[in-house]
Amino acid sequence: MRMNIIVALDSVNGIGKDGTLPWNLPRDVAHFNSMTTKTSDPNKRNAVLMGRKVWESIPAKWRPLKGRFNVVLSKTVGLNFCSSM
Repeated sequence: MRMNIIVALDSVNGIGKDGTLPWNLPRDVAHFNSMTTKTSDPNKRNAVLMGRKVWESIPAKWRPLKGRFNVVLSKTVGLNFCSSM
């Protein structure tokens, strides 16, 4: 199995603030979308792993991220995301 990771952080290792990214770089978002939706086998899909707060920060109209398995990791027991996925 091959696994890649895409990580973005600022100069002090921050990955987000107040439910948003600390920057606005449309080319980075386009790169992320391209890298996470394209596969070498059209019968396969990529998975995107994210925490609950990241999931909640995505506008509802864009959830789940299309063309990918969306996996939400949370230590909060009992949350149900299935209706959105």
